[in-house]
Amino acid sequence: MRIKCDIEMKVDSINKDYRRIFMSLIKNAINNFDPLLCNLLYGDENIKRKVNKPFTFSVYFPALQKIEGEEIYFNNKVNLFFSTNEDRILVAFYNGLKRLTKIPLDGDNFIDMKLIYCFLLPKINIKSNKATFKTMSPILVNTQKSINNKFYLYPDDIEFYDEFKRIILNQNSIFGIPFNTEQIKIDIKNYKTLPLKHFGQMMSAWLGEFEMEAPQEVLQLIYDTGIGVRRSQGFGMLEFIKSNNYD
Repeated sequence: MRIKCDIEMKVDSINKDYRRIFMSLIKNAINNFDPLLCNLLYGDENIKRKVNKPFTFSVYFPALQKIEGEEIYFNNKVNLFFSTNEDRILVAFYNGLKRLTKIPLDGDNFIDMKLIYCFLLPKINIKSNKATFKTMSPILVNTQKSINNKFYLYPDDIEFYDEFKRIILNQNSIFGIPFNTEQIKIDIKNYKTLPLKHFGQMMSAWLGEFEMEAPQEVLQLIYDTGIGVRRSQGFGMLEFIKSNNYD
């Protein structure tokens, strides 16, 4: 399940390290409508929760003007795409967002905002064991140990596919979907590298199109909640291109 939200932000530009802004927007939207759910996902001021958050999002600037230095000039307009496999999260985000007029930042800072329009996108049910996806937000594939001083991998790195499959396996085990990495086949059709900054740290992300063969439940989960690591931080959202069978 996913929705598209058209938002107007009362600033001329934002920093290229912008995903943290929309992480704050999502957290505060959920808290506005369902504080208990927010506590389950994030914890509170005393105890922060590091739990799997079954959602992902992507940000698009439809009126992008320019990128200059560390700033993105975007004419105040933002398209926010939000996807999850849980009704409660979608309902809380949607209803909480309608009440939101400010995005809290670090300290006492905030950004004024206005929700222009928000609508539910058609639901896609994948019924095949093979599907083609295109990235809507960059994918991060990390490694459990540094490889040549790298902690994030590109598709041409030797360890990439093993680590990518490990991440997918771990993600599905959280939801109780039993399978093994031998059931996954990934064919990356094309990609481009995208070094970026997130919370002040440089990370090696990538964008592209790939075909994946796996159990149907696995394909549905990565479509609904994203793929790779840091999915709830604005990475790994996918656009469904085609499969042998879907609704």
